[in-house]
Amino acid sequence: MTNHNISPIEAFRKNRGWSRGALARESGISYVTCNNIENGYILQISQNILEKLVRVGCPDDIGEQYILWRQSLSCNAANPEAKTSKEELANKLLPEAEPQLSEVE
Repeated sequence: MTNHNISPIEAFRKNRGWSRGALARESGISYVTCNNIENGYILQISQNILEKLVRVGCPDDIGEQYILWRQSLSCNAANPEAKTSKEELANKLLPEAEPQLSEVE
């Protein structure tokens, strides 16, 4: 079953127009770690990684956003009808983000 939620890290990265590799290069975080975070394989992001993410522009509360997102994954697994779309979640987590090019008409 495919998960249609988007992590706050992925929302940030896409808002910047970065690939996962670009986020890894810019932040100094390994590509594999970026992948694992974006896919929710990491339960809690370490302070070291959080500091690197904030240095490249992630919000100061990105760790809290990530935890809330991970909790939503658990809730969605228990109640598939309650799934939030990627766009809805991105807007909740990063409401100040610039619209994506695909959103501009």
